[in-house]
Amino acid sequence: MTLEGIFNNGKNGGRAALIGYLPAGFPDPEVFQSVLSSLVTAGLQCVEIGIPTKNPVLDGQIISSALTRMEERGLTFPRAMSLSGDALRLSKVAGICMIYRATLMEIGAENVLSDLRRQNFQGVLVPDLPLDEWRPFAGLASDYAVKPIGFLSARMGNDEVGEVASYAEGFLYFQSYEGQTGNHMRIDSEIMDRLKRVKQIVGKRRLPVAVGFGIHSPEDARKLQQGGADGVIIGTALVEAVAESSKRAERFILEIARALAGDC
Repeated sequence: MTLEGIFNNGKNGGRAALIGYLPAGFPDPEVFQSVLSSLVTAGLQCVEIGIPTKNPVLDGQIISSALTRMEERGLTFPRAMSLSGDALRLSKVAGICMIYRATLMEIGAENVLSDLRRQNFQGVLVPDLPLDEWRPFAGLASDYAVKPIGFLSARMGNDEVGEVASYAEGFLYFQSYEGQTGNHMRIDSEIMDRLKRVKQIVGKRRLPVAVGFGIHSPEDARKLQQGGADGVIIGTALVEAVAESSKRAERFILEIARALAGDC
């Protein structure tokens, strides 16, 4: 399914899209495809696939360790692309690529986007891209028919949010708190007010807003959905579950999916 289809179906049913993050090839290149397929069967609607990097500036210990593990296994960018493309085709899930700026610059933006298009990725997220580089990169991504996913950092002001939203496609990634991944989010009035403000700013574009960083439980996901989130992004908690076992990860995603559907 396309990103548009996922979010449109969710709007019609009042349900947030369920997005999960995994490093390319994790937990092992030989089982990556089957793990992703099992998560899709459990209810995952979109996967954000992280590209191994030497300096994952926004990631905490758990995701950083997982990325390092894949790099130590020799997972180069071409290998990550090949594995991811095969997994996306097999599981028939919408996929976006998460790549840091340093890796993007090293490989070359056009080379990256060309590979993403060839490997069936629908979107690309570069969370540490400076705002002055965002507009030209977003335009280039669109030229390659890869949707530029806008990253809204927790410290962004209204004008910056509007600037990111003006050139984003697919959806906006709302960072729930400043800093690295791995902490537990505090779903309080401050986050809910910021989410409401962002949705008002981007309302004319009708871009979905998906919340990431710190979602660790079905209750977290349900509260964010009730607060107006169009999607929830599960990163650290999913990586932890997958590292434990495929079955544990399946159960976890199933619990989140049921919470979003109002089944528990």
